[in-house]
Amino acid sequence: MMKTTNTDWRFSVMPAVFTWLKESESGSFEIDFDTTKRYAAEILKVQGKGGSRMGGLLAQAH
Repeated sequence: MMKTTNTDWRFSVMPAVFTWLKESESGSFEIDFDTTKRYAAEILKVQGKGGSRMGGLLAQAH
């Protein structure tokens, strides 16, 4: 049996995160990279039970 640890990304949580959009001057929508980056960084700081961390993120555009 394989031993698992909280540092092995295959056995960690990888939440889906939203890709934030903003309206451009022309009225179309574009990715808001600054907001998306801050949002993702905050999620990656979360610690779970026993000090476990997030193993990664899955991008989800809306």
